[in-house]
Amino acid sequence: PKKTPTLILRNRGSWRAEGRPDQEPLPEYEPKPPARLGRNGKREWRRMVRILSKRGMLAEDDRTMLLGYCMLFEQWLRADDEIKASGGSALKINSRGVMASHPAAIERRKAWAQLQRVCSEFGMSPSARTGLAQIKEGKSDTGKDRFFNQKFTSNRA
Repeated sequence: PKKTPTLILRNRGSWRAEGRPDQEPLPEYEPKPPARLGRNGKREWRRMVRILSKRGMLAEDDRTMLLGYCMLFEQWLRADDEIKASGGSALKINSRGVMASHPAAIERRKAWAQLQRVCSEFGMSPSARTGLAQIKEGKSDTGKDRFFNQKFTSNRA
């Protein structure tokens, strides 16, 4: 299995985070969207930078992964728009008169599968967030708060 980032271990309240040095230093980093992104990609870039920065989960090294996410997001939207423009059906009658998947539906499905993988890398799906604690605003953590459940509340059911 992949190594769990220290920040995620801390949010879970894991003892493993205590002995681990900060291997993922995350200074404040709010990059501008790359020029190669279209309008929708830039909008999504800014939205994700806000979300990931607030969580403390965005480092300069993540720029390429975030760019890939935004490019896939644009590809997914373009394919969806193409399907809507051709009548809204994911099925199409091909040149031989046979019902087949619309080429844009295939592209949309592939882009969605890739988006899901990238989303899980950034903790952007419900299953990727399972077990993470929500940090409440308020007094600072004394180290004991997680044991007495005053600052941290678990998402675990």
